[in-house]
Amino acid sequence: KKEHNQDQQEAQDANPFGYVKDKMKKGGYFGERALESNANRGATIVASTDCELLVLTTQTYNSLKNEFNKRIKQMMDFIIEALPGLRDINAKAIIKNYIYLFEEKTFYYGNHIVNEGEKGDYFYFVYEGNCEVYRTIRIEEDEELPAIYSKIRSSFFSQSFAVKEKIPLTLLKEGGLIGEELLFSEEALYTYSVQVSSNTLKVICVNKDVFQFRFPKEVIQKIKQAYEEKKHYKNTLLFQALEKRDINIVKGSLDTPFLTVKRKSTLDCSKKVAKINK
Repeated sequence: KKEHNQDQQEAQDANPFGYVKDKMKKGGYFGERALESNANRGATIVASTDCELLVLTTQTYNSLKNEFNKRIKQMMDFIIEALPGLRDINAKAIIKNYIYLFEEKTFYYGNHIVNEGEKGDYFYFVYEGNCEVYRTIRIEEDEELPAIYSKIRSSFFSQSFAVKEKIPLTLLKEGGLIGEELLFSEEALYTYSVQVSSNTLKVICVNKDVFQFRFPKEVIQKIKQAYEEKKHYKNTLLFQALEKRDINIVKGSLDTPFLTVKRKSTLDCSKKVAKINK
């Protein structure tokens, strides 16, 4: 209370205008009511120290406001189109409140938006640009030799080594969803890696917990249905890619990150060598 009275007294000494309603520091603003309604000033502002101010004219303010409202409408139309089931909500005011839960981000060519196996809190909508979805497989290359050579070989080389290979799955464009698997996974791990393939990529992201808490269950259920269809499609592409490379899965599954595989020829060779060693 003493500090409050002291602040009031200091401000009172600096001006003869009476009661001090507030004190402002760097980042504070005033006069916005006059820009909105063209009303008379409701308070007098007195500088108690040297100040540097940024002045916003009514014309500039209205221009910024119109641009902001335009972007909000564009984002709202985009979200309604991108989220299955959201169009069924008739109240535009409710949908508009959802918009403020989203955050816009920009990535550049070669940037990774998410990485396979990483723990995450956000999922993304592609707003502008393109990005590639892929999985990384770890190919174990065992080089087995008959027992007579094994002691000599082990002195110079390890018994096996691994090679990582990128398996492209699909290309996402405007409206595509990234990382929605977090909504349906207790581990909250990204299953796929996603890398920007256009010069720039704009995304709109939202926290998965906030989304689950604020959005209707019908919308989340429709996202899950769409996700299951996409997952089946991606798994089919991944399986075909593994078959084409003559590869078998030895650790993990098509649905989980960190897939470890071996070439079928290596497996066959290992069996033959095992017989020779016997």
